[in-house]
Amino acid sequence: MPGVILIEALGADRGIAAARPAVRFLLSAVRVMKFHRAVRRASHRTLGTKAGGMGGLLSFDVRATVAERRSPGRIILSRS
Repeated sequence: MPGVILIEALGADRGIAAARPAVRFLLSAVRVMKFHRAVRRASHRTLGTKAGGMGGLLSFDVRATVAERRSPGRIILSRS
């Protein structure tokens, strides 16, 4: 599984959690997310987030832990 799929999952999760009626959020930026190898199907995956905000943007410090290796980063969501 490519790391980009995990990043999309983190963005979708945070977008759903932050959504309000008639407000949608789009994944606008990814900062410092790095996966050193492909994620295997049998690997244990854990996703975690911590929220912040600035104006019309929402910023989330995120972490994907795959087979004991952590990949921290930040994703930015914007209102559509």
